[in-house]
Amino acid sequence: VSAFLLIFAGVSLLLLWESNETSQITVDGKTDDWSGVQSNKQQEGNVDNSNIDIVSTSALTDSIYLSLLAVTDEPMFYSSEGYTLRILIDSDDNSDTGYSIPGIGADQMVEIYGKNQAILSSVLYTFNNNRDSNDWNGFNALSIVNARTLGNNIETQVPLFDLGENDEMKVAWQTTDNNELTDLADNVISLKGNNFAMSEKITELITNSNSVNEGEGIVIDGYFGDWNNVEKQTN
Repeated sequence: VSAFLLIFAGVSLLLLWESNETSQITVDGKTDDWSGVQSNKQQEGNVDNSNIDIVSTSALTDSIYLSLLAVTDEPMFYSSEGYTLRILIDSDDNSDTGYSIPGIGADQMVEIYGKNQAILSSVLYTFNNNRDSNDWNGFNALSIVNARTLGNNIETQVPLFDLGENDEMKVAWQTTDNNELTDLADNVISLKGNNFAMSEKITELITNSNSVNEGEGIVIDGYFGDWNNVEKQTN
């Protein structure tokens, strides 16, 4: 037993040492260690509450962590009323799995809650694919993650062990206050640089839904003869 404990302690120290050596990002709310990492601008002024207005986001992976940064127009957790930041992660690069959002399927979600300039909880959730893809209750708590805020910055790190060893992931950010105001950052961040705007995906969905629909019954083709036997109301 003693030998096992010594070996286990040695392995733990080795893992911690490797983590400190290989992780570029220190989760402390400061952004100087994000130098050289692309900062992705988000739309400003699209929500009335500047404390939840996301202005930029960043993501970086090393051998151990997925590090994530959000910057808001004003400090997010300054209020005495609790605000929430959610980071939705498509860790398998497959929009058909996970919680459905235009362009991605969120397999995991980090939920960070805070007030009075402090983060009170930061939890990693994983989505149960046995649930419907639009079922918000399909997310189940998995573990606590490290998160810090300083001024306008919110940082967190998620161990890759909890996400899977994937070269490509897509990440979206969303904030909400206690008055049901929400800012969903339009630009989705790709680890491979294949960023896209969620609004473009929504436009594609609308276009596809309104294109020619060939089939039986009512066919969306601009010909109205298939409505002859449908009861009509006159205004």
